[in-house]
Amino acid sequence: MLAELKKGKKSSKSKKKKKEIETDDNTAEQEIEAASVPRSITEAGDHEYSYQHLLDRIYIQLRANNPDLVNKKRAVLRPPEVMRVGTSKILWVNFPDIAKMMKRDPDHVFRFFLAELGSTGSIDGNGRFMIKGKFGPKTIESLLKKYIGKWNGILGLFQI
Repeated sequence: MLAELKKGKKSSKSKKKKKEIETDDNTAEQEIEAASVPRSITEAGDHEYSYQHLLDRIYIQLRANNPDLVNKKRAVLRPPEVMRVGTSKILWVNFPDIAKMMKRDPDHVFRFFLAELGSTGSIDGNGRFMIKGKFGPKTIESLLKKYIGKWNGILGLFQI
């Protein structure tokens, strides 16, 4: 009988331990379920930041470190000054100024225009662009707008 009592006590202790383990598992499962419930981006928990707070923080750092990225300035480009040289050549006089305003390498702009016009040309000693062919100022201006849209990203930053 003594052995049975001891066995009974052991079995009741082991049952209690099993119940405690089961309750711990249940709370862990509830925590997992609570974490898997999708929350809104703007909601924040105890140790989390809201989306709006993080976004504001990024913009404050951008303004402090890189004011040019945040402040969008609109630059006004002068229209291309195109002059006829002889019967089959044109000269783009303010080419270096426009390339400088767009902050682009003049050689890159030069190659783009030659490819788009399907012509040949050269840059003279003063940086002016000599193009072989009969092209009007409107053609050059429309290609300049195309270049700005393609390579400078946003067309709205430059106005011709």
